[in-house]
Parts: sequence; structure tokens; C-alpha cells
Amino acid sequence: MIDIPKKVVLKLIRFYQRTLSLDHGYMSRIYSEGWCRFRPTCSEYTYCAIEKYGLIKGVFLGFWRVNRCNPWSKGGVDDVPTNKEKTKKFILYGFLTLLGYIIFMFLLALLLSKIFK
Repeated sequence: MIDIPKKVVLKLIRFYQRTLSLDHGYMSRIYSEGWCRFRPTCSEYTYCAIEKYGLIKGVFLGFWRVNRCNPWSKGGVDDVPTNKEKTKKFILYGFLTLLGYIIFMFLLALLLSKIFK
């Protein structure tokens, strides 16, 4: 019963990889060198993190990884952490980043509703 949401999310990640991903899907034929600056790709990293740590922790780890993917990042090999302290730190960073994005979007919506009232 508890594995059903986890399996659904894992299936959604695989669906994304087969259809929309520039590194795994149909678009990978056009850009054969790959688009992602990290190895494994962010979607594969999130998939492995969810398999290893469960849905909630895996999503936070994946969110932190996607957040680190930016033009100023060097990229490179970045596997799912096995060190317990590093994993806890990355899960916390992922949670705080997601929380920050939610607060930002809420404040932006509030501001826009005041402007266009």
C-alpha cells in the first residue's frame, strides 16, 4: 500500500525520460552529446534517490540536485549520496529550497493580485 505512490512517481519519471527528456527521450537523437551537465542526469538521480531513500527523502534530494543545475555549476559526476550526514544535509537543503520556492510563489501571487485588482 505504501509503495503505490512511490511506484507512481517512479513511473512518471520514466515516462518523462522516454518522452520529454533531452538526454533520454526522442530529443536525445538530435543532441547526442547530452544536455545535462551532471552524470547521472537529474531525472536518473531522482529516480535512484527515491528507490534508495523512499519517496519523500528522494524527492527532496532530487529537488536539491535540480536546484544545483545552473549555468554557474561545474557539473560532473554526482551520485546519490551514501554518507548519512551528507544525505541528511542534502535532504534539509532540498526541503528548505522547496519551501523557499513555495513562499516566493505565494508572495508573487499576492503581489500580482494587488497590482491587477
